[in-house]
Amino acid sequence: MGNIKIVGFGENVPDEITPDYDDLTQALAESEAGDIIVLLEGTYIVNNLSVPVGVSLIGVDPQKVIIQGANADGVNTLVARGDNLIAGLTVSGGGPIRDFTRGPFGPTTGTYNITRSIGSGIYVIGSNVRITDNIITDNLGYGIRVVANETIIEDNFIYGNGSELPDEPVWPYA
Repeated sequence: MGNIKIVGFGENVPDEITPDYDDLTQALAESEAGDIIVLLEGTYIVNNLSVPVGVSLIGVDPQKVIIQGANADGVNTLVARGDNLIAGLTVSGGGPIRDFTRGPFGPTTGTYNITRSIGSGIYVIGSNVRITDNIITDNLGYGIRVVANETIIEDNFIYGNGSELPDEPVWPYA
């Protein structure tokens, strides 16, 4: 796995050199609003990787920095929580879109509960997210799924994703 470095700006700039990480999840867990996480070359295997509010995730080269999900039901490879910049990455491996029948819902009714499991490469759930200069491909569900306002999606290569639900109230960038 490649090296990860958290670099703060403004009040978050450390006096000494910030240590490198070899675990992306740990780097994100130890980040705070205003931090920039720069990913060096490598493939990072993740499931539902959460980018905290106000943290930027930037790869050095979208052809050499790969965020890879497990293509499992309901998996979003990367979840943007708000006020994020997501740039310079290849994002793939988001899960499929499936309906599951669970039940019986009531012990005597005989009814069943239908649950929708929606996977995607990038799932935007917070406002003010900018997604730029990425490759978003080979996700079984949506390439990018947006359920928040003020999202900018620009200058990305988005192809080979398996969006199946054009009537969903989201932006299905397939």
